[in-house]
Amino acid sequence: MTIKSKPDIGGQVGIKAIGAEIIAMVLIYFFTKSFIYCIISLTGAAISIAAFTLLIRSTDRILKKGKGRMMFFLLAQVKLLIIAAAFYAFSRWTKSGAVFFIQGVAIVYLAVLIEGLARFSGNASHGT
Repeated sequence: MTIKSKPDIGGQVGIKAIGAEIIAMVLIYFFTKSFIYCIISLTGAAISIAAFTLLIRSTDRILKKGKGRMMFFLLAQVKLLIIAAAFYAFSRWTKSGAVFFIQGVAIVYLAVLIEGLARFSGNASHGT
């Protein structure tokens, strides 16, 4: 009997986020015919995916070692500063670009929702 390894949640969410961002970029280009808005959305998604990965890894490190709470706090603040700086830059560059940046940042939330529904439906179909 083999023991199943714990699935990598961060990796699965990342893959789903990349897929959702590709679909979002196609839809953005289809409706706006502007490649700039696709780049803005991609930038927001890249920042969001990197921040999510950083959050997962630093949380795991804190739970395993019980140390690094201050570093976790500082990383969270740096992450928020990067998001705020990018938002400010895109909102100054083009007013509607801020909307697409927020959409890009929200891709991780959509990916977490998709992963949660996939795991729920998998567990529900197996009766657990």
